Amino acid sequence: MTLFSAHHIDSDPTNNDLLNLIPLCPNCHILDQHDPTAEIDRSKLRLFRQYRNPTILAPQFQPLFHRLKFLDEIEDDTDIKELQRNAQELISFVADLEMGTFYSERIADLTRKPKYASITIIGDPVSEARRRDRLVKEAQEYRDILRTNRDAVIALVVELLRFQSWQPQQ
Repeated sequence: MTLFSAHHIDSDPTNNDLLNLIPLCPNCHILDQHDPTAEIDRSKLRLFRQYRNPTILAPQFQPLFHRLKFLDEIEDDTDIKELQRNAQELISFVADLEMGTFYSERIADLTRKPKYASITIIGDPVSEARRRDRLVKEAQEYRDILRTNRDAVIALVVELLRFQSWQPQQ
């Protein structure tokens, strides 16, 4: 028989609203959620609530979760090179996990920046202005691609968890 503890997401034990409670095994509840030196990451708890996969709460998931977070932090002025670096780091990290080749290829497809062909005449102000406008448009399109594909990337990462040997014991 498996026993569960009710964890209060907002850390307020008097707030028993069902949306504020998630079931955790006693070990996860004590070790992962009530570690006095660790802050509760509400976005991880939301992810757990959405997918109901206890591996999300395993300490081994933290490095992968850390690499996913850039998808939640995309602003209209976020540097494209930084987004590409973050996407590549996630892809490389996933590739080293069990079944990682399969999942990293799918994630790469979802996070790939489109390539555009163009010609710019150096020294021509009109051509250079068009180039700047095109770069701004391409950057926004890439941000939109990442925002649109965010949930699909996260779903792939969560699906990948079932193949990892560090799944929590039930």
